[in-house]
Amino acid sequence: MKFKKIISYIIYFLPEFIVKPLKKLYRKRQLKHNRDRSMQITVSKEDIASVLNRLDLDSDVFLHSSISNIGQIEFDIKSLCGLLLEKIDINKNTLLASALPFRGRTKDYLEKGIVFDVRKARIEMGIINVYLSRHHDAKRSLHPTHSVIAIGPKADYYTTEHHLDITPFGIHSPYYKLIETNAKILMFGVGPEYLTFVHVVEDIFGEHYPVNPYLKKVYIVEVIDNTGKVHFVQTRCHDSFKSIKRDIYNLLPYFIRYNAIERHKIGETEISVLNAKTVVYAYYMALLDGVSFYGKFHLKDNFKKEINEQLDLLNSI
Repeated sequence: MKFKKIISYIIYFLPEFIVKPLKKLYRKRQLKHNRDRSMQITVSKEDIASVLNRLDLDSDVFLHSSISNIGQIEFDIKSLCGLLLEKIDINKNTLLASALPFRGRTKDYLEKGIVFDVRKARIEMGIINVYLSRHHDAKRSLHPTHSVIAIGPKADYYTTEHHLDITPFGIHSPYYKLIETNAKILMFGVGPEYLTFVHVVEDIFGEHYPVNPYLKKVYIVEVIDNTGKVHFVQTRCHDSFKSIKRDIYNLLPYFIRYNAIERHKIGETEISVLNAKTVVYAYYMALLDGVSFYGKFHLKDNFKKEINEQLDLLNSI
């Protein structure tokens, strides 16, 4: 077992009043580490544009990003976001990004009895996401834990139904709709371990998936939309104990084998792009081999049949 996972198991059993200051200290040190590292390498606008120009992003795109991982960038966030918006061409395509309003465990966040007001809820997903959320055409989904922002012609299509599912990655979610639109996922300065999209497959199979990733409890959250209307949204949240077992590197060989991912070095990290539909196909093939996001499992005949049915459905989209 990896050292980080051992630490994660230990932290899981510690009370929140101990975990919170530890996480704060860890984050402070991590930010200092990132600042120190960023001073070691400089990345220009031309460097980033060169990589982006090698990528096929003529489609809707879901963005995951981290500036601090790349290095010292020679231009400002406004220019960087302008470059992304231009490359994706939001007059024709839609750009999406995570807009989670919290850090840490989803359960801890929900247990506070929060009210999610989409007009003013924080975005704790980095400066690029915050900047994009302020775009005059940005729409934000009403899901209280896994909110998403979208800019472009299909922004409403992606965001308006997200709160209708009882889990964050269900068929009404922006994440699932990436499959229907044959969208791409752009990992900008972050590795594949940040690929939250893979949770879609868990929600597709529901109780038949080999691991139940969710807690039993259903939370009812007061959500306020852009007009001030109140909604009461039901949601479940991931079991943080089971989440410790997650490892995207169980699936990465399948993403590579089926050409679901293209990776390019930039600064201290990478820029990569994945095809959402191909990622799901590769994940299905991994499941047929008895491999999941959570590790190996015994493949039963009824689940094998269901995977093949989902493969047929995927091919028809």
